Amino acid sequence: MIQFLIENIVSIAIAFIGGGAWLFERNKRKAGAIQEMQKAYDMLVKDYNRRFEEMQKRIDYLEDKLRKKNEEK
Repeated sequence: MIQFLIENIVSIAIAFIGGGAWLFERNKRKAGAIQEMQKAYDMLVKDYNRRFEEMQKRIDYLEDKLRKKNEEK
């Protein structure tokens, strides 16, 4: 068994290093995907907030207009 390990130590080391590199890259890609999802979510929230503000301004304008119209009567 020891003789086998000694004869194949380079191959075993390369296998462990390659496996470690593969895991590192996989986690790196996963983190990149999460960052891209976060960017998309941030853009979505920004857009919804902008639209909500526009709608709120429109509602305020219409309420004010209605209030003035009711005061005229």
